[in-house]
Amino acid sequence: MKGFIMSTEIERKFIPNLYDEDLQCQLRAFTSKRTIIQAYFTQADDMNDIRVRIIENAGSFDRAFLTFKNRGHLVRKEFEFQIDQHKADELFKLCVGTRIVKTATWFVFDDMKWRLDTFHNENAGLDLLELEFPDADIAEDYEPPDWAVVEVTQCQKFYNGYLANKPFTMWTKSTRKKVKKILKGITIAGKF
Repeated sequence: MKGFIMSTEIERKFIPNLYDEDLQCQLRAFTSKRTIIQAYFTQADDMNDIRVRIIENAGSFDRAFLTFKNRGHLVRKEFEFQIDQHKADELFKLCVGTRIVKTATWFVFDDMKWRLDTFHNENAGLDLLELEFPDADIAEDYEPPDWAVVEVTQCQKFYNGYLANKPFTMWTKSTRKKVKKILKGITIAGKF
């Protein structure tokens, strides 16, 4: 089927220290930046994610996808269908929760492609790093750099399907404060 992609996503997620000089150096040399707008047909506690996503480049439509993804942590199956803008716009009307709007900045570090997602609107104040791997063993063995401060791969609340239904601005004040401290490079105790 044309425009259909089936893959296995092997990914780790981190809360970064946005004030780290080495990370800032990487971001200044970024390879690309896009705006991603996505919405979900599924609730935060569903076992799978079904989403529609539009990718914009410099404020203009670039491409759109309808995606089915199982809820997992490190390893997830993903099925994507490329769709046109009209279909994406119509599908957005059927989604539940809030739209995820984020700026994605890709950069290369350790010969791997990282992505920094800076969230907007109802998820403003949240930034997450994502790193995809070719296989699970490499992912599990990889030692992240110091600026990838707290790993949240195993914490469902940092996944987009959850954020669409329970946005960051609706989290408890103490949890938001904890995340913001990490983003500023302040060491905290405890986990999420």
